[in-house]
Amino acid sequence: MKLRTIINYWRYIVGRGNSIKDKVNLLCIFLIIPLPHLICLKCPSLVRLRERLRTPIYLRTKLNIDGCLYGLIDTESLKIVTKAWEPYLHPFFQQLSKDQIFVDVGAHIGKYTIWAARACKLVIAIEPMPLNYLVLLNNVKLNGYRNVIALNLATWDKVCKIPLYIAPPWLMAHHSLKKDFGLGYVEVHAKPLDIILEELNVPRVDLIKIDVEGAEYETLKGSIKTLRRFSPKLIVEVGKSNASKVRQLLYELGYIMQEIKGSEFSEGSYYLAGAVRIS
Repeated sequence: MKLRTIINYWRYIVGRGNSIKDKVNLLCIFLIIPLPHLICLKCPSLVRLRERLRTPIYLRTKLNIDGCLYGLIDTESLKIVTKAWEPYLHPFFQQLSKDQIFVDVGAHIGKYTIWAARACKLVIAIEPMPLNYLVLLNNVKLNGYRNVIALNLATWDKVCKIPLYIAPPWLMAHHSLKKDFGLGYVEVHAKPLDIILEELNVPRVDLIKIDVEGAEYETLKGSIKTLRRFSPKLIVEVGKSNASKVRQLLYELGYIMQEIKGSEFSEGSYYLAGAVRIS
């Protein structure tokens, strides 16, 4: 049954290839994946080798999900862009309208940026990791959107340069300003969201999604003026270690946090929270 499920999943994925070439690339990725999983778990160097073999193929492959085109970066990104990933967030994006402005903090390769760009007036996508950012730019271009401003920045509570710790090659959505994976780091520019939006002269903000791998408290501290001025709705991924101080900060700004049903991470290290302005 498990094998049948895997085959059906990959049949679906290969079928989403945007062209015959993309479908062939996805099939090649599928054939590389079966390097013995248990052996890979016991030998991280084999996992890294497997990802190095697949990464060049991902970067040349485009996926078509309900008319949205996505270039990929790793196995996780292939899962992330499908509708099966974080289905509990979909209603928030379905509610966006043509006069609204969405800010995507921690945009990764642009799943929610692309979704929002088809629905609203302006999207500001912020992604600190250079390679993720290049794929994000390409995905915006692939879809022909001109209402997206993409920035290669980290969000923080002050202007500075800061190390962005590199996650394992099969978890490229998890590079972090807070967690050191022991794989080195890249130095990135960081700014408060308040300054970013002031520099762009943004007239309003309706929805902010924050997914910053543990740096949500610092990101929110750098967003206080924006929250007070525009009272946007928030979707925030909050680490359990940060939950108390994030909740307190938002409460002081007139917000309450409401856990989004079904959003807990399987490993239990993070949960997603929705913050709603108190009326």
